[in-house]
Amino acid sequence: MTTPAYAIACICTLIGAFSSDRHRERGFHFAIPTGVACIGYILLIVTKDGSTLVRYCCLTLAAIGNFAAVPPMVSWFTSNIGGHTKRGVATAAIISFGNIGGAIAGQVYRAPDEANGFATGHAICAGCLGVSVFLILTTKYLLHRENRRRDRLTSEEFAKEAAGEELCDLHPAWRYMT
Repeated sequence: MTTPAYAIACICTLIGAFSSDRHRERGFHFAIPTGVACIGYILLIVTKDGSTLVRYCCLTLAAIGNFAAVPPMVSWFTSNIGGHTKRGVATAAIISFGNIGGAIAGQVYRAPDEANGFATGHAICAGCLGVSVFLILTTKYLLHRENRRRDRLTSEEFAKEAAGEELCDLHPAWRYMT
């Protein structure tokens, strides 16, 4: 029964990844699926006494959101980090932190919660995803604001900020992907 949900999530992930690349935009392509996953978990809580089909649809929404958020997330963070070493270490850290979820899931989804439809685990997931949407949109705004600030630098300010070696993404000519 997992195959249809994951197949739909796979298709949505591919569509989202192509759209994100085509529009050269990552923030909204990361926030929207994350919000969809959050809604999926909230609906799983609300429909805990609903039919199997309804809960399956809610689960599919959660899967779509969780999987479709990964490609824009990874590409967004790696494209905003300058320098090969810095980018490599940051990418490894991002993937490592993301994989901690498997260890946490066993502590959040406990057997005694099965009677209430795992509402506690779903609520924790929905809460974390809701906070993530807020942080994603805040990061997008801050990166956009920094790009505008760098665009408005005078030649003297630009030269002052460009002084130094190996500035990577701190160089005033660097533009962040939003």
